[in-house]
Amino acid sequence: LNTKLGSRWHLRAGQRGGLQRSAGISHAAADGGAISILMGEIEAEQTKNEKLRAKLLTARDAVLAGPSVQTLGHSLQGQSDWELLQVTDSLADAAKVGDYALIDAADDTKHADGAKVDNCERRYYLIRITGARRVLEEAELHTDWGTLDAGTHVLDAEGYFLVYKRWYVPGQPVEKLTVPTHLLLSVGFSVQPAVLVRKPSRKQKDACARNAIVLSDEVHVAALTVLCQQNRSILRGK
Repeated sequence: LNTKLGSRWHLRAGQRGGLQRSAGISHAAADGGAISILMGEIEAEQTKNEKLRAKLLTARDAVLAGPSVQTLGHSLQGQSDWELLQVTDSLADAAKVGDYALIDAADDTKHADGAKVDNCERRYYLIRITGARRVLEEAELHTDWGTLDAGTHVLDAEGYFLVYKRWYVPGQPVEKLTVPTHLLLSVGFSVQPAVLVRKPSRKQKDACARNAIVLSDEVHVAALTVLCQQNRSILRGK
């Protein structure tokens, strides 16, 4: 890394990806003090990533051992599709208008957050609930989940968009969704407003201007834990 810093590669603080190929960037020798600061930031980020990885591994081991998901208050292990629907309906009934919720995003790596666990993508979307649970009296066509048949249990919600690492913004205009309750992973958790760091990127500035919110590591890990549970075929459209 030090060799690269002294030649054609330079670390730029506040840029995603860290290393950027020199293209109109000064080739002057990097300042020693600046390098020390940047190396410290890199080490801090590596430590954070290692802690998060440890949490994910712990969650995976817990799933393989078969315990309940304490953070959601439900055991999903070994349940039938009907029992799973009862669990997710109870989550929907516990939700209040204005609550945030996470829903299953299958393997959408482009728009959803999550992680690859045991060679399988575990992904989720963030929504904000705008209406109580209801049962569709008529089929709804052309939803984000295809056709929803009459009798499907749903929630009305607004979609949020992932714009940065666990940073989300509401749609402009607001994206209104009809969400099947069987996709619910968790509801009612707290979020924090996004705060600009030193030398923020343009993307971060734009996100804060749109009242971006940040999802915590704990909520992220809890969602992955639920997604790793066995017998969630109902959440995969089976």
